[in-house]
Amino acid sequence: MRHRPVRTGGLGIVWTWPAFLAAVLCASAGLAADKAKPNDTKAAGVVTIGAILTTNGNVNALMALTDGEEAPAKYVFADSFDKKSLNGVFSDSRVLLAYVKDGDNRKLLGLKKEPPLLRGMVTGAVVFIGDDAFWIAVKPANGPPDGYALGTWPPGEMGVKLKALNKGDVVAIRFHTDGERHRIDTLDVVSLAPAFTVDKDIEYGKVDGTSLKLDFYRPNNRPKGPMPLILWFHGGGWSDGGKQALAMSKPEQFVQRGYCFASIDYRLSVVAKFPAALEDCKCAVRWARKNAQTYGLDPDRIGVMGYSAGGHLALMVGCTPNKPEWEGKGGNEGVSSGVQAVCSFSGPTDLREFKKGGQGETAVKTLCGGTAAEKPDVYEQASPVTHAAKDNPPILMIHGEVDQLVPIAQAESMAAKLKDAGAKVDFIRIRNYSHDKAVGKQDPSPQDVQKSILDFFDAALKAPRQPQ
Repeated sequence: MRHRPVRTGGLGIVWTWPAFLAAVLCASAGLAADKAKPNDTKAAGVVTIGAILTTNGNVNALMALTDGEEAPAKYVFADSFDKKSLNGVFSDSRVLLAYVKDGDNRKLLGLKKEPPLLRGMVTGAVVFIGDDAFWIAVKPANGPPDGYALGTWPPGEMGVKLKALNKGDVVAIRFHTDGERHRIDTLDVVSLAPAFTVDKDIEYGKVDGTSLKLDFYRPNNRPKGPMPLILWFHGGGWSDGGKQALAMSKPEQFVQRGYCFASIDYRLSVVAKFPAALEDCKCAVRWARKNAQTYGLDPDRIGVMGYSAGGHLALMVGCTPNKPEWEGKGGNEGVSSGVQAVCSFSGPTDLREFKKGGQGETAVKTLCGGTAAEKPDVYEQASPVTHAAKDNPPILMIHGEVDQLVPIAQAESMAAKLKDAGAKVDFIRIRNYSHDKAVGKQDPSPQDVQKSILDFFDAALKAPRQPQ
């Protein structure tokens, strides 16, 4: 291969392309050229080519980046090597080099072309984030193995991105392989890890051979110290539904706000009449308090919340703490069933008001085991409004103004009774809202209602305790 001479000015010096380019690179890198010492010969290992300079498509000189500990970060090889060995070696090629030190430079003795860099994009979940390293498990169609370590933290923006990840985050990575290492070029978060884990079907009690279960929501990144708990009671007219019915509950928002959250199953009225469902709800409170240390809960910061029939049960739990005849035999006897906050959304408060022929009359009749005329005492005792008292915990009532199933008058009556008794009560009236949905422009908005619920529980369950 012949090289066209290059005249560099009035000095009368003529260079070939390889010598010219190598000299320029060496000068710009500030590298000295002393006599080579054969006893300094070392294998450089696998290095990547950082730049290749070409003339008419032919390689003339080379600047390589090295991952060796002793070699400089950037260095230049002059024209002392066999040019034929570089045929077909292009940018991003991997080469195996042998060299001798030549001052701060490296003088090439031999070069062997290695397989080309593997580049690609994978999506995987973060499985470990440490102080100085990370692992990401991937299952690409082809490319790197299914699970591998991407190594220690790189500097700069990429390191900042990696340190912001959490276990379970799914990331898309553009990478290249360098020997057995996988080096990140770009990283984008595809989806964030769930903020919480759900432990399903935990038994909180047992009645007559029937296992009572709940689903327990806990944050993945727990704060230090015990956490307050929200117990959710589902709706369904006391005769339908289950712990999976989470309408209006928003467990993820509670967890993000610093709460644990549990949704329970209770015995339905088609199986067991009042006070069976109430006994089960109280049993769940006792279970939480007895197992507070196991689940990282604060036994003195428990709130209950429910929608429709669940709102009724939440009010009954809050207004009848430790009432022996309603504690039941589900388990955890001798533990208090008292709670520190109650939220009722569209909950009935006076079962005596469901007259014959009304929309809710059948559900109430099934719950109480007869009509109001047949079971007057049951209807009265099962009505939260009859248990309003000064020592009731803080209560938040939420009700739609156009509720056809449970008229807002029920919530108004309960709020008035609580206020008259000297209890703490908040009342949110939702305009253009029926029993379970908006029938126009809802006011306040769903977001504002949810914020009010969270703020209410924060004030009741997170405020510093008053000295005894």
